[in-house]
Amino acid sequence: RPLPPGWTFEEGAAFLCTGLTAWHGLVSLGNLSKGHTVLVHSAAGGVGLAALDIIEAFEGVSIATIGDPSKAELLQTREKLPADRIIVRDPSPPAFSAQLDAAMQAAGATEGIDIVMDSVQGPYFEPCFEKLARGGRHIVFGAAAMTPQGARPNWIRLAWQWIRRPMVDPLNIIAENRSVMGFNLIWMWDKKEMMSALLESMMHKVKWRAPVVGKTFPFENAPEAV
Repeated sequence: RPLPPGWTFEEGAAFLCTGLTAWHGLVSLGNLSKGHTVLVHSAAGGVGLAALDIIEAFEGVSIATIGDPSKAELLQTREKLPADRIIVRDPSPPAFSAQLDAAMQAAGATEGIDIVMDSVQGPYFEPCFEKLARGGRHIVFGAAAMTPQGARPNWIRLAWQWIRRPMVDPLNIIAENRSVMGFNLIWMWDKKEMMSALLESMMHKVKWRAPVVGKTFPFENAPEAV
């Protein structure tokens, strides 16, 4: 498949993983439709930016979360997101829940959030899950809040996070009309027909912006890139 006009090879290489992840989560699993309110965690990252492009193509309404306030400018300039729908995540669940309420009001999400694209989890999972509308889908494809930072992980902290990780009662979600779905496309690498069909669909539906490439590495320096 040729590169979209004006894209570099680096942008093309960066696109497939992030674009397919966002499309599969939002469309294949999330059943994204016109008018849906969608919360995208880590919205300034590769998958997050791709997700915002998809939501725009489906005429949905985006609420974005970021961990660093310096990333808000990218979302406002590139994606034209208003400031009142960009959340700089507060690690306190009650405070984050209040942030969600304010952003939902700005988005006109009176029924709640239809889809959550969650690559973070941690203390942010339960507040988002509680804000789901009837029929809402919480799509999980990462756990950045529980990913060790640096060369010497704090194993005690990680163990505490593991013990306190959120649990969803399968009996409760029946009456609540909510669902949690998880995926990792790495473990679906052999499903070539499926991947090809996903790529074909998403290239026709979305007017993609080129991915943001933060840094490039020569192939021989691939371990350094990881």
